[in-house]
Amino acid sequence: MISENKIIILLKKKNFFLFLSIIFILLLFPATSFAQADTDKLQENIRAPEPTVNIPGLEFSDADLEELQTQDVGPFGKLNTYYYFPYLGEYLAAVYRYAVGAAAIIAVIILIISGLQWASSAGNDDTINSAKKRIIGAVIGLIISVGSYSILYIINPNLVEFKNLKVLKVEGQEINAEGPVDEEQTLTLTEPSDANISSIQGRTLRVSSPNSFCFPLLEDGYRYNTQNWGQRRKRKIDTDYKRCHSGVDLLTEGKEGKGTVISMTNGEVFFITRGFYTCYDGKTTKTNPGEGEKVGAIYIYDSYNDLTYIYGEVNASSIKVKKGDRIRRGQILGTASKCNMLHLEIYKGKGRRTGDKMSVEGYTKKKSGWYIFEDLKDSLDLPDSIAIAGRSGCAQPPYVNILDEVNSALLDPRQFLSDIKGNYCDPNTYYPPAGDNNIENIINTFALCEGIKPAVLRQIAEYESQLSPTATRGSNYVGLFQESIDYCKIGLYKAGYTIGPNNDTLKSEYINLGYNCSYDSKEKLSGRFDPETNTAAAAANLYSYLQDIKRKCSNITAYNAVTLLYVGHNNGSGVMQHVLNNSAGNCSDSNIRKYVRDFYIERGGEFRGVSTSEGEQKYINGKENIANPLYGNNQNAGIEDLVIEKNLSNCPIQTKQRVNQ
Repeated sequence: MISENKIIILLKKKNFFLFLSIIFILLLFPATSFAQADTDKLQENIRAPEPTVNIPGLEFSDADLEELQTQDVGPFGKLNTYYYFPYLGEYLAAVYRYAVGAAAIIAVIILIISGLQWASSAGNDDTINSAKKRIIGAVIGLIISVGSYSILYIINPNLVEFKNLKVLKVEGQEINAEGPVDEEQTLTLTEPSDANISSIQGRTLRVSSPNSFCFPLLEDGYRYNTQNWGQRRKRKIDTDYKRCHSGVDLLTEGKEGKGTVISMTNGEVFFITRGFYTCYDGKTTKTNPGEGEKVGAIYIYDSYNDLTYIYGEVNASSIKVKKGDRIRRGQILGTASKCNMLHLEIYKGKGRRTGDKMSVEGYTKKKSGWYIFEDLKDSLDLPDSIAIAGRSGCAQPPYVNILDEVNSALLDPRQFLSDIKGNYCDPNTYYPPAGDNNIENIINTFALCEGIKPAVLRQIAEYESQLSPTATRGSNYVGLFQESIDYCKIGLYKAGYTIGPNNDTLKSEYINLGYNCSYDSKEKLSGRFDPETNTAAAAANLYSYLQDIKRKCSNITAYNAVTLLYVGHNNGSGVMQHVLNNSAGNCSDSNIRKYVRDFYIERGGEFRGVSTSEGEQKYINGKENIANPLYGNNQNAGIEDLVIEKNLSNCPIQTKQRVNQ
């Protein structure tokens, strides 16, 4: 039977725990009002709690509406907006850290006291045993407190996740009680259909050969296209809809490690950003406790189509490319982050050209973007806020007209993504770029004239320029093979097209054929921009390099010979000759790499502005991007596989004259 005193004690314990619960709530939310339900005033009301008793190390995140907002797919496929409030999780995390620290301090104190007790026991067994028990208990308690996170995580990872409050944002809708509901305002709880994509004249990206593009995600991690180009958004500094979504979000299963992002075309990486915020199971708050993922973006320029692709919401640690890399179609770029989407923007030309500077409520943006600009309110009759809801509220006048007024290069990719849907590419398969047939003919012609395998010329040209005759890297490297003026002059001289000490005087019979090494960035029609000039010089240079390699390394494999050819082409013939002269006939992969490095080291770690590491990287680029695609599966082939019989029947007349002299 329970005595009356025990009942009173139990009641007191229950009251005590109830009292602690009330105190915890008051400490955490002393001044938070839950009465405000107007979402337009949410930013004014959300703020970090102000506990009356501070816990050391506790720092609440700033109450920024845009940082607390994310989007996820509801049970019926509808894209919903949620707000994640991290304050409770942050508070519990701070309590946990504080408790572990306090437990560790107490354990250390007990260890010290027990040690002193043992030392002063004078051999008394009872005192020693008592001290031992305290020491063992303190050590066990210390291990449990410090290792509790790992123990709980092993039992069940969910035990260490401090879940945040997830609140669905419900958009207010006006109801017309006097008439039928407008069909355009009817809520559709289905996945968006590609067949319903609307086009914006002058902004819609259309391509003539959709099959020459890869879909930007692998099939196993792709869910569906939200079609939300032009969706109205809010800005950080206010609660009105003043910003339009510049990209399309392709939903993925990134949280399960899927959602592999691949390059749609050949191109070159010109910018990468990492860690501009953190994603955690679909939300984008910077301060979520637990394991989040830093988010990055990859900027790639496709010179052949003159387009810039921005692959955003990519897990920053998964990015497999770097600035300056030339990318092939179907190449893996990274993995979609825990934002559970790939954010894709496409611009005409090179760069994220968002337009001219404009002001939003007196604030002038460094880069324009797609906003309700005060500068344009009168000319475009813009309202103060974007009133059209839905996935593409801005993709119609007057909002879409903003892009024209600010001279933005942003394109509408919805129809394009519909056209290439289903073009899932295998990263392990080689996909030729959408090159010009005339370029192919030029490469084949000069390969036959010189006697070098056409695939070698083509692979180098594809890697260097994506088969674009107008590709440039500054004014130094131009055209199909990215030739410097000296490389071009030497190549034309070797081919017999020029005479003179400076290799720049055209033979009289070739003056009218356009074979020269000039650079005209405006016309881009002559000189090194002319694909015949560029290819003639490259073919002659590469053939002469090939003959040197055959003489000095006759047993070299085709794989290593191609790597060394690219060293001569990109690092320079001097570096290639250094490798040949020091390898003593053994042009193995390790020797090529060693003597490429030695060339720069012997010259003080730099030669013509190229450092040792940069020079070595050029060798790696040739190995990975030229040799691997050609001979990665046939590394036993010999150098003779690179040589073909010359065929002069279709050569340009000047080549035939030179060879038959």
